Parts: sequence; C-alpha cells; structure tokens
Amino acid sequence: PQDMDGRYPKVFRVSTKCAIRMVEIYREVAPHLDVYINPGNHDTFTCFYLGEVLAARYENDPNITIHNSPATRRYWRWGRVLVQMTHGNEEKDQDLSALMRLEAKQDWYETDVHESHAAHKHKTEQKLKLTMSRDEALGFTLERLRSLSGTDAWHAKKGYRGTLKAIDSFVYSKEEGRVSH
Repeated sequence: PQDMDGRYPKVFRVSTKCAIRMVEIYREVAPHLDVYINPGNHDTFTCFYLGEVLAARYENDPNITIHNSPATRRYWRWGRVLVQMTHGNEEKDQDLSALMRLEAKQDWYETDVHESHAAHKHKTEQKLKLTMSRDEALGFTLERLRSLSGTDAWHAKKGYRGTLKAIDSFVYSKEEGRVSH
C-alpha cells in the first residue's frame, strides 16, 4: 500500500493531465520529443497505464514518440551518448554498466559517454565507475536522481523528513556528452 492524498481515480486523472501538460510545454521548444515512461517500485502499473494514455493521445503526431516498454530498463542514444534509465530498485549498482553492455551492445561500442540514471534511493549521488578491466578506458557514470514525492506516513516513520522535493534535468551535446545539469 502507498499513501496518497486522494482516491486513485482522481490521482490518475491529475497525473495524466500533468504529464500531458509537460509534453505540451516541451513541444514548444523541441522539434521532436522522445518521452520515456519509467515505472517505479510503487507505481509499476500506473506508469504503464499513463504511458498507454500518452501513446494513444500522440499516436498520430510524428514529432512525439512515447516509449512505454514493459522492460525494466530503457536506453536512449544521441550521438556519442548512451543513457540507461531505470528506477534502480531491482538491480545492484555494480551491475548496471554490465547490463548496459549486454542489453545495448551495439550502442555501447558505438558511443563514448555511458550514463545510468536511477532514482530508487531518492538522493543526489554521483558515482564515477570504471567498467571491467578490459573496458577500463570507457567511463560509466551512475547518477542517482532526486524525488518529487512528498513525505507520507512511511517516510515519517523511517525518519526521512526535511528532504526537498526536486527533479533533475540534463542537457547533452551529441559530441561532448553532458554539458549541463
């Protein structure tokens, strides 16, 4: 069970309207949008349903692509950049670079910048990891993302209080990798 401020149908409607509004805001400045739906450990099905609603809404728009795979990890490639997106609650941190190499093998070897964005721990934490010795020259960055979630009863009991709600955004250059956070 997950504490929520409201009944589930209301929460889903508000979340859907919020997601649509975000897509509409970004489409004003971006010629093409790739929207990746990445479920968490508390909202696996809700995220999938939200992705299906967005996919139906934008199915005839050639400039918006909704990626709503049931896979745990998603991959985005742009130029020399490969980004793995995962909630991060199922995998071990030390396995993420190996998973990227296995699941996105061709993209891994054709790119120079390899990052994983994971959110489960809901804190800012950047770790630079080198892959196994045979890939030592290739860096791998694990970026832990912050959370927009509020403090519910569970958080209060565990003592997770006073954390600021936040969202991370990144800007990438096709050639240089991340240029802004």
